[in-house]
Amino acid sequence: MPGAALRLLLVWLVGVVFICGMSGRICWLGGRPGLPRGRRLALVVGFLFAALRMRAHDLLGFAWSPMDWLLSAESRTNGLITASVGSLAIYIQAVDGFHSLVTDGWGSCAVLGGALFALARWLRRVRGIELAGRAGDDE
Repeated sequence: MPGAALRLLLVWLVGVVFICGMSGRICWLGGRPGLPRGRRLALVVGFLFAALRMRAHDLLGFAWSPMDWLLSAESRTNGLITASVGSLAIYIQAVDGFHSLVTDGWGSCAVLGGALFALARWLRRVRGIELAGRAGDDE
């Protein structure tokens, strides 16, 4: 057990050095004179979290490309929402039968469709995706 804890600590330290690039930055932040120890520790931890967020953004940024493509056209977004709601309806009908779908299952389908629509609009706003206007729209 102590070997596993030591191995975890070493992996964490290697990760910190990888995230920060140069270990001198941590020493510079932690060694500022005139600051209380708790404030210096808060600076170091904040710096490490900022570096971790930047590395994660760089490494995982490409993973948003399919989602950006999907959200950039209204027809693709509506197609995904329709396919999801249709799949849920088919699942409910297959498991519980048509009567259950008509009486109880429509609420689940409506909630899923509304939630996916709201999620798509929120993701467009967060990701900065603006849809082009139609040719006939004059605004």
